[in-house]
Amino acid sequence: MTLWVDDAYPYVEIFTGDTLPEADRRRTDLGVEPMTCAPDAFNSGEGLITLEPGQTHEARWGIDPGVKEGEV
Repeated sequence: MTLWVDDAYPYVEIFTGDTLPEADRRRTDLGVEPMTCAPDAFNSGEGLITLEPGQTHEARWGIDPGVKEGEV
């Protein structure tokens, strides 16, 4: 599997369920989230994109499952 992002995503957050109260649900999966700004950007301003009325911002991302047609 491949996650791809364009230049609008300089940050990627990866997280686990380590803080879940149920021990059997911890670290069974990973979450991956492309981000246009750093965590806590509203406070730090790092990477924060501010748009004026009428302005737009475009960002693209996707997932390639890596499975070819006919494969399972």
